[in-house]
Amino acid sequence: MNQSVLSPNLVNNYVYIQNDNLNRFQTINIYNIMGQGLINQQLLEEIVQKIDLNYLPIGVYVVRVITNTRKIFSDHTLAKIKYFQQI
Repeated sequence: MNQSVLSPNLVNNYVYIQNDNLNRFQTINIYNIMGQGLINQQLLEEIVQKIDLNYLPIGVYVVRVITNTRKIFSDHTLAKIKYFQQI
């Protein structure tokens, strides 16, 4: 199955975007829940891309990915969380 993937939904520091042959992502936009644009990043032609979210505070975000044909591929909701290690 040809499918483009954004993962994971619970994010600590990075989110990964995987292209397939049919859907080449061109731009990723990330918004906070108030609708303010925080990231507007042009993407490379790589199969898997790593997007750094280290500087964003813990919270819920909406991710919009636009393909090279200028179609909105999808809107995803992701949550940036802090992982705790047990002692």
